[in-house]
Amino acid sequence: MTLVPPIPDTAFISGAARSGTTALAYLLNLHPQLAFGIERFKFTILRQKNPQPDMFSSDRFFTFDENETNITPDAAEQFAAQYDRLRPKFDTVTVVGDKIPNLANWYRRLDKIFPGVRFIHLVREPVAVGRSWDGRAANSDDPQWNSAAKAPRGVERWLSENNSALQFRTGSPEQIRIVSYEAMFSSDPTALDLLLQFLGVEPATDEMHHARLEGAQRTKGKRFDDLGPQPEGVSDELWQDVVEMMRRLHNQVTPRIGGFLKPPPAT
Repeated sequence: MTLVPPIPDTAFISGAARSGTTALAYLLNLHPQLAFGIERFKFTILRQKNPQPDMFSSDRFFTFDENETNITPDAAEQFAAQYDRLRPKFDTVTVVGDKIPNLANWYRRLDKIFPGVRFIHLVREPVAVGRSWDGRAANSDDPQWNSAAKAPRGVERWLSENNSALQFRTGSPEQIRIVSYEAMFSSDPTALDLLLQFLGVEPATDEMHHARLEGAQRTKGKRFDDLGPQPEGVSDELWQDVVEMMRRLHNQVTPRIGGFLKPPPAT
């Protein structure tokens, strides 16, 4: 008798652009039960080109179309490596999906297309996000980025995306986890462990923990609630909105203990 693998669940990774969603997708793709595209269907969804459940069939997932994405295996070696990793396991994974930044306004509509879908909403400390927008805007060799899209616009996007995620969580808390980038890529495995539990898969592999610790070298022990100085060009009014959003996020980010990281053991 031929065993038919179960139909995988669907999940999306999102968050404001420049929040580390690519790094998180690469980390999760190291798990044998998970397969996330790298903005595989961003045009299909964000440009409202009739997204359908069959997007995540094997035939369609690995047949790239310029009307669906510009992030293809031919675009860069790193993308080719990701899809090479996904192909051999794709028909046996238990969770399949895509990572697409700036998707939060689509969470409710995607829930109707993919009943029971789960969302991983990544949040990163907003000063770091703004700094990343400035760096991308200053790169004259990057034609895909608007040179005017600097820190103020990045902070506005950060506020908008996180506000939409919190609104979705109010009505569907079981379908979303708001995850700290700084906690995910740290010396503490709690955030990764809890995220894999949310996705209903086995614990992290040694390879995943190694990649997480490599990422921790970039975060250098910084916590999400260590809000940096007000970025240049960000108005006082906008900055007050940031401070208020940080307060709203504080008890919603996974793990929700001690500023998003486990507190030190009692002495």
